[in-house]
Amino acid sequence: MNHLYTKIRFFLFAVLTAAAFLYSGCTSVQVPGNSGEIREYALANGIPVYVKKNSENQLVSLYIVVKGGTALLTPDKSGLELALVRMMKSGSAKYTYEQLQALEYRTHADFFGFSQNEGSGLGIECIDYYLDDMLPALTDGFMHPAFGKAEYDTMMKDYQQKLQSTMNSPDSLCYYTLNRTVYKDHPYETSPDATPDSIGNISIDTMKDLHTKLMDARRISVVVVGNVSASGLIKKLDETLGKLPALENSFTVPEIPPVSVSGLPVVLTHQAAAGTGFMYQCFASPSVTSNDYIPACIAADMYSDVLYQIVREKYGACYTPASAVLSSQAAIGLVMLYRVSDPGHAAAYVQEARQLMDQGKLVTGKDTAGNYQYASISDRLESYRNIYINNRYSQMKTNSGVAGKIAASILQFGDPYTADTMIGKARSVTADDIIRVFDTYWVKGNSRWFAVVGPGAESTVHF
Repeated sequence: MNHLYTKIRFFLFAVLTAAAFLYSGCTSVQVPGNSGEIREYALANGIPVYVKKNSENQLVSLYIVVKGGTALLTPDKSGLELALVRMMKSGSAKYTYEQLQALEYRTHADFFGFSQNEGSGLGIECIDYYLDDMLPALTDGFMHPAFGKAEYDTMMKDYQQKLQSTMNSPDSLCYYTLNRTVYKDHPYETSPDATPDSIGNISIDTMKDLHTKLMDARRISVVVVGNVSASGLIKKLDETLGKLPALENSFTVPEIPPVSVSGLPVVLTHQAAAGTGFMYQCFASPSVTSNDYIPACIAADMYSDVLYQIVREKYGACYTPASAVLSSQAAIGLVMLYRVSDPGHAAAYVQEARQLMDQGKLVTGKDTAGNYQYASISDRLESYRNIYINNRYSQMKTNSGVAGKIAASILQFGDPYTADTMIGKARSVTADDIIRVFDTYWVKGNSRWFAVVGPGAESTVHF
């Protein structure tokens, strides 16, 4: 199921704070409610720079983050911002693609970029000794991409192959169809990735036009984690990013309405699904900013284990069942059945598992007579809270993980600090919270099924 969780390393974070500092027209401010280690500066044009000093290793991770994302683009421009980010790291006015490749090889550094619903970013990770070499390459690529034809042609070939791979994989096709159907006429209908309808609109000219709009100081932030001198770094950034204009007096992130899920089941056929099937149940889930979000994530982890015990172990109806809550402003939740061997009864088995979970029961195993044994949600809550915290924040120890989580917080919450409260919120989740959100979203919420099976097997699928 990896396609559901691509580009997530920038969702990792650590405890962030700020303290006072003054240097050469760059202001540092104390941020209320944050103690300790993160300092916030501002370039001459107002671009905020968040610096977290870490002297325990020699690595530096630096992100340039741009707010806005897919909500500012129409569906026929899906994938355009990600394509632009790729071109930013594929050559610039001062660095050819070959020079950048040689620079990365010599310094053992890494360029990376991402695009998501809420925004995009370009970053580097390198040894602190090479930051003076890598920083100019990063900022020049961001501000002055070369849009080389050879690099563009290679990128478009890769995109065509990725689309073909998606359409040739029944599992990916099922999720793609779900996503396109559920978000029809919603701001998230515009995808961070190219679609068959948009790939023809990703051109050098359309990327140049988008690039002009992104070079707005009101939309840009910088995140730095590592062994750096803040004063020297801010001075260098002021000579590059600090010269970007503010195209608007202010920039407001578009309001994203919640998604509505309803409609009849969708069943597709694909030759590669012959003899098996792939099924998704989709429903609206809490926004990442909702108080229900973390309880829903923990509920999904619990429910995944119940699904495994019932759908796979008891009935052998599929290879892997799981549930998940996706992270966005207009989030959806999923029940995913991978390689279904009994599409006629799988949905009924999911309902049996859902009823157990709704009763507050978690399957712990079987007794000697083969009868299922149960634990209550309350009994197992501490374990699942710890699983949630460990799974979501295990990469906090790396500089790239910390920088990435700060960047994600900026895009999803509008500041670099809110994500810091998530661990505390997870620890305060109660059994009543789990039961309430499960009943609200999984049980009582509207849902819709999507399936892909082999040709001629449509009539075998029942919901």
